Amino acid sequence: MKKTIFLCLVGIMTAWASLSAQNPKAQVPSAENMMEKKWEFIVQTVEIAPEVRPQIEKIFKEYEISTFSLSKKYIQKKRAIKKQENLTEDDYKQLNQLTLQSEEQRKEFFVNYFHQLENLLSQKQLFHYFEAEKNFKRTLFGPKQKGEGHKHPHSMPQPRK
Repeated sequence: MKKTIFLCLVGIMTAWASLSAQNPKAQVPSAENMMEKKWEFIVQTVEIAPEVRPQIEKIFKEYEISTFSLSKKYIQKKRAIKKQENLTEDDYKQLNQLTLQSEEQRKEFFVNYFHQLENLLSQKQLFHYFEAEKNFKRTLFGPKQKGEGHKHPHSMPQPRK
């Protein structure tokens, strides 16, 4: 589940970057704006009692800010290493360790987030809450077009006839 949420966030950020690169006049929404839209989507999708909504929103925002900050630091450190011309095995080891540390930290953030929400929501609500987080990206970009999406890693391109 953590991996799915991470992939959704990465997908959203990547898609926005891709869209803005295609259309330089398009404004990329801020992380805060995206966070607000995501929160609105969750609230519209999941029945959350009004008395716990402010607590859940606070937890949600703390988690989103933490993961965004972590991603930003990871990218900065990764770029600093990769800007060298000839990377050595030690450089690659450093990059791999950086990735591992980042994913471990992201997992810690998610486990904490999950348990905080688990104390405020029923299991059914919790399930739908995380489903809403995963589905948020689809509301922004619509369903995948035919022919798009993940292809099997071992599939070979077919020769043209």
